Amino acid sequence: AAVIAVLITATIGLALGALVFDPILKQPPEVLMIVSVGLAFFLHGLGDALVSPEAKSFSLPLALNWRFGSVQVSPYSFGILVASLVIVYLLHLFLTRTRSGSTVRAISNNRDLAEIRGINVRRATHQVWFISGGLAGLAGVAIGMVGTLTNDLPFTELLFILSVAVLAGLGSIYGVVIAAFIVSVAMDISTQWIPGWQTAVAFLIVMLVLTFRPQGLFGVVRRIA
Repeated sequence: AAVIAVLITATIGLALGALVFDPILKQPPEVLMIVSVGLAFFLHGLGDALVSPEAKSFSLPLALNWRFGSVQVSPYSFGILVASLVIVYLLHLFLTRTRSGSTVRAISNNRDLAEIRGINVRRATHQVWFISGGLAGLAGVAIGMVGTLTNDLPFTELLFILSVAVLAGLGSIYGVVIAAFIVSVAMDISTQWIPGWQTAVAFLIVMLVLTFRPQGLFGVVRRIA
């Protein structure tokens, strides 16, 4: 079932990229962002219309937590951690050892130059949409293993995604991985002192980064001639 879910979300991601974003690829980033927000609201409404709003969870076998001193770890959480590390490594191999990955990095660095050199930007973009959609589906499966799934979950996670994107900045795929680790640890540690303020911590990270380093920790300042 998890494989089917990943394939479905990957296909949906590819379809959305081709139908919605391909016609506006050359528009400024602000336009793409606004379209993305509008699309998110549309998908949320569509989900409410097609899926009942009750919370859902997977029927998984009960597993006792592993204890490491004063720390308890769920076997499912540990499995998700290991799977995440494997996926990050596979993405690294894809970006550094394959022709498609080199194409994606070239487009990320300079889209116009990539087009001049004859790179098929549209095909590479579709590959990214397919992979991103599949990873989104896999993330949903992971969340369902350790929690509950609701129709509002995408908007709950959207703030976390925004915090990671702002902290990492544009132009560094590996920076996103480090930023995700920093934000997640900060949000979880905050529960030790101020329970229930995880969302506020994510907002605080966004405000601090935008104030003191708008390009993000790993972003590149682009100069306009």
